[in-house]
Amino acid sequence: MALLHMALQWRPATDFFVLTVDHGLRPEAKREAEFVKDYCLKAGAAHRTLVWAPPKGNISQARARDARHRMLATALRERGGSHLLLGHTLDDQYETVHMRAARGETGLAGMRALSVSPVWPEGRDIYLARPLLGVRRSDLRRRLRDASVDWVEDPSNANQNFERVRTRHVLAQETASAQNALDARLKAADKTRSQSDRRLAAWLAQHVDAYEDGLITCQPVGLGTDDLAKGLGHLLLIASGTDKPAPLSGRLDLARDILAVPGKWRSRTLGGAWLAPRQGLVQIARDPGLAPLAPDDAEMLRISGAIWDGRFEIGGIAPERLKEHENRENEAISALAKRSYPVFLPPETTVNCLARGRLDSVIKVLGHETCVYAC
Repeated sequence: MALLHMALQWRPATDFFVLTVDHGLRPEAKREAEFVKDYCLKAGAAHRTLVWAPPKGNISQARARDARHRMLATALRERGGSHLLLGHTLDDQYETVHMRAARGETGLAGMRALSVSPVWPEGRDIYLARPLLGVRRSDLRRRLRDASVDWVEDPSNANQNFERVRTRHVLAQETASAQNALDARLKAADKTRSQSDRRLAAWLAQHVDAYEDGLITCQPVGLGTDDLAKGLGHLLLIASGTDKPAPLSGRLDLARDILAVPGKWRSRTLGGAWLAPRQGLVQIARDPGLAPLAPDDAEMLRISGAIWDGRFEIGGIAPERLKEHENRENEAISALAKRSYPVFLPPETTVNCLARGRLDSVIKVLGHETCVYAC
């Protein structure tokens, strides 16, 4: 509610499309969605409730979060929007950093103020913006009280079966000195990540090419092992057409091999992609063994915006592009990408590779200090 209230003070209500997910995991969820809908109706903001039917059995928070993001991204795209504003706070940052540190994970800079959607292909061209990352929950509650705006407390925030809730209780018991140390660690990690992001953005823009057949090439220059592993992580996602990151250990091993023996490292598959050295470049394409077969339903090819293998947007006849595609059998398709290219499509079907656009989206968000700048 704090994010919604502040957003409607920032911009006219007509600039926003408010989405609420009724996740169905608690009986109160429907009533809470109605609460938000009523507020939006009074404020003059468009609103839509998205209803998720959770599968039977135990549902992890990660699975529920993934489902929410797919629903939200789809609804936002249908509306023509591009930025999904989320209400994560500074307290959420502290909790995220604390949990990652306790598990010995990387990513101690916490969540980004601006990032690409974590789901694909539903989240293509969708950005997540978190304008409240520097604000404490207590400050937001005080602001709502001062404005006489009511809100609903999620009872799951008190359920200690969840790691985040347990972490929240631990942090609440820590001394001021311990909290200051956590804050200092977060700021230091964020500064380090910002510097790395700017290096990566420059490298992706200057030394990476994405082609219409789905092939990606890059020059492994100007980056150390850690930064190259991060950069390759983005490229593997793009080349594979997936949203499941390759294991960090595999990316680090690959980066070390590439830097240790340029042009002579061993070809391999990783994260749904196939990598091979060629003339000093790193070539990356879809792992042909994982690329799906031709769709059984030919009508799919006539659906505007249909996505094949997370890598190509396909559609029906487009007269202005017929000439471009009428000799597809003679197109120059790289050897590495050929086995996973949709050659089964009839000549009149339009094909648009998503790799270049996805790469541009990553470059856009890397290095931005605040989400407001990009919005």
